[in-house]
Amino acid sequence: MCRLIFSKSLTKKIYNVWLVAGVAGAIEALKGACDKLKGKAKLICKIAYTAGGASVIYKIREAANKKQCFAIRFQAPGIVWYEVRKKSCQSK
Repeated sequence: MCRLIFSKSLTKKIYNVWLVAGVAGAIEALKGACDKLKGKAKLICKIAYTAGGASVIYKIREAANKKQCFAIRFQAPGIVWYEVRKKSCQSK
């Protein structure tokens, strides 16, 4: 199992795009963030927005509203969970 934890500022940035451009815009913002990653983290991130769609964005909204971090937890091939994280959450 591994986790990809987004910072509070990146979580909030993606949420703000959702407010203006809706789910499709927020998924594009998430895709842009994923494209900056490398290796396994990039793969996990891409699986999340491809498979999760709107459910990912709603979890990002929950995290942003709680001033916490959005995280993607990857377990075994193809099992992906979306989380709101207070623990291990960084501001930047």
